[in-house]
Amino acid sequence: MKESTLATVPRARDATEVGGQSPADFLPRKGTAVNSDKLGGLARSSFVRRECDPETGQIKGVVTITASPTFSSTFTEVPGYNCSGQTIEARRLSMGRYEIRFNGSPSTEAVATPRVTGVEAYEIAVLPETAGSFVVHLLNPNPPPGAFIDKSFTLMTP
Repeated sequence: MKESTLATVPRARDATEVGGQSPADFLPRKGTAVNSDKLGGLARSSFVRRECDPETGQIKGVVTITASPTFSSTFTEVPGYNCSGQTIEARRLSMGRYEIRFNGSPSTEAVATPRVTGVEAYEIAVLPETAGSFVVHLLNPNPPPGAFIDKSFTLMTP
């Protein structure tokens, strides 16, 4: 092709814009957005909720109690999750009977399940006392009529 046959190149547009946007509309390299603590306009607390509001439908507390005859008969702090951010305390009342407190939690309902390692059957009852406080009874039904047993369990407050 001969150079003389080529058409004139149109004048380039203003190179100070990218896609019609000025350079100020973009973050500098390694820059941070002004609202980087938000996603879709929502604060990060909207995605990880740790409040105890009963309307959220989230878990309010979870604890696993390693039951044994040597478990403290006075309230002792135990690890777990409590929506209030306060401590969880537990004590052994007697064989197969434990009291658990989720301090500062408004929960008045809980469910529990025994920690088993095989095919085992236990009966477990959760009795609410006051907000955040529950008594758990564990019973081995065999042989009938059954007997209270110190069996580890997990308690959850919805």
